[in-house]
Amino acid sequence: MRAEHVMFAVVCILTFVIYAATSSPDLGLVDSGELTTAAWSVGIAHPTGYPLYVLAGRVWLALCPGSAARGMVLFSVLLASMATGLMGIIAARLLTPVVSLSPVMRTLVAGVLAMAFALSRAAWTSISFAEVYPLTWFIAALLLWFCVRIEHLPRDRTWLVWSLLACYLWGLGLGNHFTII
Repeated sequence: MRAEHVMFAVVCILTFVIYAATSSPDLGLVDSGELTTAAWSVGIAHPTGYPLYVLAGRVWLALCPGSAARGMVLFSVLLASMATGLMGIIAARLLTPVVSLSPVMRTLVAGVLAMAFALSRAAWTSISFAEVYPLTWFIAALLLWFCVRIEHLPRDRTWLVWSLLACYLWGLGLGNHFTII
């Protein structure tokens, strides 16, 4: 198994455990109640309606036992932890041509950078409640990962498929929150 995959798993698990332990056990402030209700009932939240978040949240609630309020908080926690793990992989790939370290050390540095972001005030406060931002982070991290992969592909059909998938993902991101711009 590659060091990047191990780092991804460790970062995802660590951030999930930390976020889950420190997040709200129930409905929180601001939009949390409205977004949870919209996901549970497949309703419409305040403009823009957040259709991707509502539909993905509804699928999550169907799979996640327990209260809808805690379930949506755990949905945010899961998405944020996966985005953090992806950011670690992206950092490892971007550090490869720049830093002259062994692959294991470079991956360790990338994991530390990802954890530093995960434990920053901006990231931590955005996952304490059910919010749309972790889904946007996850989509943005996937987009960056696609771009890193596309950069090294030959300009053939594979490159075109990955590029079209990136465009599709960008459109899904716009269906969640405009901060993807």
